[in-house]
Amino acid sequence: MLEFLVTSRTRRRLVELLWSGGAGSTAELARRVGCNYATVHKELAAMEQLGLVTSQGDKGKRHYLARREHPGYPLLEKLVESSRGPRPRADLSGADQDVRVRLRDAGAPLAVEGEAKAVSLTQTVVDGAALAPRDPSVARTLPVLLWRNRTKLDWDELAAEARTRGERQRLGFFLDLTAELSGSQQFKDWSRQLQDHRVKLARDFFRSDGTSPRARALAERRTPAVARRWHYRMNMDLDAFASHFRKFTAHELQRD
Repeated sequence: MLEFLVTSRTRRRLVELLWSGGAGSTAELARRVGCNYATVHKELAAMEQLGLVTSQGDKGKRHYLARREHPGYPLLEKLVESSRGPRPRADLSGADQDVRVRLRDAGAPLAVEGEAKAVSLTQTVVDGAALAPRDPSVARTLPVLLWRNRTKLDWDELAAEARTRGERQRLGFFLDLTAELSGSQQFKDWSRQLQDHRVKLARDFFRSDGTSPRARALAERRTPAVARRWHYRMNMDLDAFASHFRKFTAHELQRD
């Protein structure tokens, strides 16, 4: 539907990115949507004039994000969400498989074969948060990975990457979830700094959670309180995360 209504490729990619929580400077957004700077600058200016986006100054650059107060924001958000559609594990792309391998190499207990080129821990963690809605096994293992790397994480770098990639809400949820599972105040403090208080409406976390009335009802019943704090609805209860976390971190927790 979004592709039919928004025929401009650049405009459609910007809408998909910004209405998924993404934000950034003109240059950053141009890089992420794969379009030239001048075209992206023109589209952002038009969107800002219509009140669809807002911009904020930061170190001499203007950072753009979707304006939630605009009356059309909820409709565009729904169109963007529906344009993604459910995506089963079997359809994971090569890029997604690469992320899973990198997560495994960084300490996530994932049963996956292969090798991946080395990238920073920061990028791997944020890539994992972005992949989690399409892959529940990644979602279950992220708290384990975060806990195992608690002394290696560069918080400032991680927060900056999450904000640039539009993943602050998802990463904040996983940090808060890790805090709940481990009892770590440090993870709780980190998570609070990522919470976007402008987000008010509950959203399905996993792509399959809202595909039918039954799936929606199950998600409503099973959503952990920590997920509700981040305005997520998910068909995975806290016990599913907790049992997985205890299984793979028992020795680390005893040492701490």
